[in-house]
Amino acid sequence: MDVSPLLFFKVLLMAGACLASATASWAAAQPLTVQLKWRHQYQFAGCYVALEQGYYADAGLHVVLKEWNSGRDPVEDVLTGMVDVGIGAANILEARMAGKPVVALAAIFQRSPLAILALKSSGIATPQDVAGKRVAITRHSDLELWAMLRRAGVRMQDVILADNVTARLDDLLTGKVDAISGYLSTQALQLQARGLDPVVLRPAAYDIEFYGDTLFTSEAVLRRRAGDIDAFVSATLRGWQHALDNPDETVDLILRRYAPEADRAVLLQEAEAVRRLIAPDWVPVGSMEALRWRGMAQELRSLGYAGDPALVDGLVHTTEAQRLEGMRRSLLLVLVVAAVALAGVLALLVVNRRLTREVQRRRAAEAEAQEKGGLLEAMLHQLPVFMLQVNAEQEVLFCRGQGLRRLGLEDDALVGRRLDLVFPHLAERLARAQVEGSTSFVVRGEAPDSPWQLETYAFQDQGGRLTGFSLDSTAVMQAEQVRARLVTLIESSPDIVFMAQASGEVLYLNNAGREFYGQDVLDGPPLRIPMLHPSDVGRRIVAEAIPVALREGVWIGETVLRNSRGQERPVSQAFIAHRESDGTVQRLSAICRDLSKRLQMEEELKAATRDAQAASQAKSEFLAHMSHEVRTPLNGMLGMLQLLSLTSLTAEQREYVDTGLASGRGLVTILSDILDLSRVEAGRLTLEEKPLDLRVLVEEVASLFLGEAQAKGLSFDVWVDPATPETILGDAGRLRQVLFNLLGNAVKFTASGSVTLEVVSLRTSEDSQRSDFAEEPGGGVLVFQVADTGPGINEADIPQLFGAFVKKNPPAQHGDGVPLPRHKGAGLGLTVVARLVKLMGGSIQVVSRPGEGSEFTVTLPCASLPTPQPDAAPAASGAALAPTHPASPMPLRILVAEDEPTNRYTMETFLSRRGHHVATAANGQDALAKGLADAFDLILLDIQLPLVSGLDVARQLRDKGVTTPIVAITAFAMQGDRERFLEAGMNDYLSKPLDFRALELLLKAYAP
Repeated sequence: MDVSPLLFFKVLLMAGACLASATASWAAAQPLTVQLKWRHQYQFAGCYVALEQGYYADAGLHVVLKEWNSGRDPVEDVLTGMVDVGIGAANILEARMAGKPVVALAAIFQRSPLAILALKSSGIATPQDVAGKRVAITRHSDLELWAMLRRAGVRMQDVILADNVTARLDDLLTGKVDAISGYLSTQALQLQARGLDPVVLRPAAYDIEFYGDTLFTSEAVLRRRAGDIDAFVSATLRGWQHALDNPDETVDLILRRYAPEADRAVLLQEAEAVRRLIAPDWVPVGSMEALRWRGMAQELRSLGYAGDPALVDGLVHTTEAQRLEGMRRSLLLVLVVAAVALAGVLALLVVNRRLTREVQRRRAAEAEAQEKGGLLEAMLHQLPVFMLQVNAEQEVLFCRGQGLRRLGLEDDALVGRRLDLVFPHLAERLARAQVEGSTSFVVRGEAPDSPWQLETYAFQDQGGRLTGFSLDSTAVMQAEQVRARLVTLIESSPDIVFMAQASGEVLYLNNAGREFYGQDVLDGPPLRIPMLHPSDVGRRIVAEAIPVALREGVWIGETVLRNSRGQERPVSQAFIAHRESDGTVQRLSAICRDLSKRLQMEEELKAATRDAQAASQAKSEFLAHMSHEVRTPLNGMLGMLQLLSLTSLTAEQREYVDTGLASGRGLVTILSDILDLSRVEAGRLTLEEKPLDLRVLVEEVASLFLGEAQAKGLSFDVWVDPATPETILGDAGRLRQVLFNLLGNAVKFTASGSVTLEVVSLRTSEDSQRSDFAEEPGGGVLVFQVADTGPGINEADIPQLFGAFVKKNPPAQHGDGVPLPRHKGAGLGLTVVARLVKLMGGSIQVVSRPGEGSEFTVTLPCASLPTPQPDAAPAASGAALAPTHPASPMPLRILVAEDEPTNRYTMETFLSRRGHHVATAANGQDALAKGLADAFDLILLDIQLPLVSGLDVARQLRDKGVTTPIVAITAFAMQGDRERFLEAGMNDYLSKPLDFRALELLLKAYAP
């Protein structure tokens, strides 16, 4: 039977068409199975949207999504053909390095979502804290977490693994484990939803940059269904872009079709977290780089995982579109090469003309080669490198360079030797270049005393020789270790530390900063320095602090931080500028130390100071009132004793009266000392700066003790240096009090011998021989020396001599065995003296020898005046005692206003006995009436009068034109009383209890 060839050809075409149609139908009907790595959630939103929007159907695909099945290995499922596509991360890389034929299709997450999560109660704040803790981390799925721990110096054997824990979140909350591995987009959000603020340790914070969720398949599936795989990747990325642009719509889809039991608010939070991990604003969705996978491979090798990093080169899949783009670029390269070849042909036309030049060029090239050879030799001996060359039999042909010293070798030490016998490990690594053409690897020496590291690149030439260049990168390794320790230190610091660009964008925030501002504060929109502070503080930092730091290198000041929750924290903040080699500043670091506790302590200290001042004021006022209450009856007692002393008494009676007067005056002295001591301790005692006659003051004080000294048979001498200025500026009352206490002690404690007071003036100028010192205004030093021949003071007691309430009695007996009397007192006199001298800017010293006497030396600065300028009215306080037997002034008309009957009777009787005409008033109203009605020579006016106070009486008398001298009589002795009395119109004041000798001095001063 004849068959036409044309008919046979038609039949053949029809059969081919049917076969092609059947093949296409089979491909469309064949499902493409995708294994998800967890239960349905927003983490796989791109796949859901691609199904819902028909992107897979448009590509002719029938895609089936399989939910996570515990106990299954996704890599093995893909390799065995149970599924076509899986979702993995670092486990894909580990499998590829182990020689398994897996291929990465697209990196959905540009950052690893994995982190170590812990509660603050666990004591974990930095990766170093994980050592010794029970942690739920898998050995193979959480590789980036192990890389982070290794950077922090934590080995796998340092961690107590809890691989069998399944309900990790519940186990963390119940305390079964101290930390877990979890996703930033799920578990971290679940902890926050429960009101917890977990500790989050992210690998990215420690420069561990791994890809996250990555689509992968096997080489077998890729060869069999390359077109389907490319279409699947394209549709999935399209679905992810739609999900990112429409998060609310995508969440509704998940709730409706995949996870109806999920919480909408939680899914929306997960959507925000996933967007930060995908980073669509920075790179196209699904982008990945082979170089980054190689870096991840190096990290895995450093963790001790076996495998060959070179196998990573086949990991990244190139789609058909990418291959077409590569072909286009190759064609362009061919055209360029063709153009170059054409140019070469044209160049041959003129080659003869350039032969001479070529000869010259070659000669120059030879010279240049020699020069480069010399340069290579110099580099090998000056840089930390060495060059090694072996032949196919592993015999060393060349071995030179400074880097050999790290191995303890000299140049050419290995030449002629077999490398595989000397350094078998190095030879094995170099041998890879024989198979692969080139290789690179790192060799480390783990000796604890001198660790080292060599980075080597080797290649094979056409002659079969292997050449390797090794760089001694020990310094880099040590710098990396130092950097890791520094990162650990910064991360564990309680101070908030951040780094920012000079433009103000924050690049890094340590653990303390993330706890204050939020763990994900850097994952959102760019964070700028002013956003870390209240708005007004942020503006001031931008305007003042940062310009100073950029200009001067550092700025330090006190500022306030504020987080998104409205919490503020006062801090001491320092900005440090990091200056580059060209002088520009690209980075700023800041350290913020919390001042809350210090400010709280300062406030507490201020409150305590206010309380202490209030207590001191209350004590002073209490002592003043108590002084008034005690002085009032004491005034009556001493007044009556003084009146009694003016009567005719027997010798025995006079002794009784004198003893009573001495005891009463001693009590007055104690009251004054207690009040002065309280003023000094409270810092309320101030000094006057008024002209005073020094000689008159010394004579007045000395006259008070002349009678007592003579009665005891003592020699009492007073000497004032003629060079001493007559008039000086100072506080007469306080100087009188110092001399009164020192002379009083000397006379009291000396039973026989002498008491002397010497006053010497020393000039501060170098010309100490000038005799006209007193004639010129100027400064100098006054020395007061009080010496006695009393019993002296034990040497051991001298350091405590000026302490409050310290009474240091003399030795129990004289050197001749005669017992010494024990003296009574409050022990305040010398304490007041020492503190008054210090207040006046001077010093006091004591020299004493038991059985021989004591010598007190007071040194005071003074300012002299050219001529005497005495006070308008002489001081007549209780300490300014009159001479022993003053002459009475002419009879005066005196008004005595005193509400206490005993005191009024005492003053009236004394003044009447002196021949004066006395009128009395028992209240302020009566005193005012009599003061206006009659003409008096002197008015003695008590301050605390009933009806109208003494101060008001004085004011009204002055307002009415009365010019009679008015002297206040007061039992108060507070600082500022004299000023208040003078302001009210009074001329002077007398302190209770009255001493008739002081009253006599006052009468003499105001006699017409």
